[in-house]
Amino acid sequence: MDIEKYTKKTVSLFGKTRAFEFSQLQKIVCRFDIELTRGYDQNASVVIEGALIPTPLALKAEELYEKGGVEFIDVDAFEKAAAKAIEPKKLLMSLKLSNNQEAIVSYLQNDYIDDELFLRLLGLYDFKDENFFENDTSRDITAALIRRFYKGVEHNHNIEYSNVGLIGCIEHTSDPQLIKTLFSLSPVQKALKDANDPNAKLIQIIALHPNTPESILHTIANDADTAYAKFIASKENISQTLQEDLLQRNDSTIDALLAASKNLCEQTLQTLLKRGFEKEIAKNVQLTQPLFEKLRHIPQIAQNPSLSLQMQQALLQNERYHPYLAQNPNCLVVDKLLQSADTQTKKQLFLHQDIFEKTNDYEGYEVQIAANEYAPKALLEEIFSKNIDQANKNLSANPATPIDTLYQLSFDMRYAQIVKTNPAFGEYIKRSHAIGL
Repeated sequence: MDIEKYTKKTVSLFGKTRAFEFSQLQKIVCRFDIELTRGYDQNASVVIEGALIPTPLALKAEELYEKGGVEFIDVDAFEKAAAKAIEPKKLLMSLKLSNNQEAIVSYLQNDYIDDELFLRLLGLYDFKDENFFENDTSRDITAALIRRFYKGVEHNHNIEYSNVGLIGCIEHTSDPQLIKTLFSLSPVQKALKDANDPNAKLIQIIALHPNTPESILHTIANDADTAYAKFIASKENISQTLQEDLLQRNDSTIDALLAASKNLCEQTLQTLLKRGFEKEIAKNVQLTQPLFEKLRHIPQIAQNPSLSLQMQQALLQNERYHPYLAQNPNCLVVDKLLQSADTQTKKQLFLHQDIFEKTNDYEGYEVQIAANEYAPKALLEEIFSKNIDQANKNLSANPATPIDTLYQLSFDMRYAQIVKTNPAFGEYIKRSHAIGL
């Protein structure tokens, strides 16, 4: 329905409102020259059927039904229409100037206002230097936030009174405005300087989120506890200005995380090289031919997944690169390495590469093969039968190990804990319980 339809009419409310305060409704409809009255008004041509209608008004409503000439509207429909008629700029300006916290709270608990207005109103709410759930009012406001933005809240109502609900709102959103608003709230701002704060996890999620606005990332990189800045340093494709901010920290852990990035601007690259992170950069950075030539003296460059076939062939000419090439997840010269490999290179091949159709010379490499996710199940079972302690440890952690073998290993105290952390075994247990095996 459209509120404008009732312009210049008198509208009477029978009973109570649901989402709005009566005075709020009056302010909204008055700009349409609608006179909203409470109770029976003989001049009213419209009656809103509210909640908890007193008996005298209920009887009056029946009389008006029979008499006709009066339109009846459900209070929910009227309030939904009123919510659409709100002028956000005027409302926000009025509330900001008056700092009327009671009115702000009332609007925030109104399910009919849209998400954009809710977030802007939330920014006006005063948590009084307390946490999200520390007093009744803040708890209600936080619950309203979670009900709006936590996916699946209808299946878990208790989540709206939990920090898990707040974290879920951020984890599953693609809306930068929700992230920006939540970050601006005083309980989160308070946590910026303390990585042990109850809201530390929220800042971690915000720092790692792909839709977090750049301005927030700069705040975390420059002003927050170093523990939070590390999360930004671990992200891929951060901007040059963010890299510069993080370098200003001059923190070895942050520098190491940056050095593990594929994409570094020239200034960051040069700074990290001067700080001694040659090996990490050579191993991880996205290589161009000039960069390859600059870093090729570092053996770890052979582990870099971005090496082209031409680059790998160039490194193949020097045996010191062979063990590192064998570890490269995008190794394109496996056959050549197998032909000329020394023991160390062969160990790395059996640990990292899918070479089991290229060779059957497995003797002495059982420990490495036991950790290789490409290894055939029959070969892993054969290694288990040899009862080699280190091989059994590797089998316990390898998702490719047959379930029957993992099950047997789980009964051995030496390997039970490792098996429990094996994702393949965890999935097997879940499925078994689900179907009642």
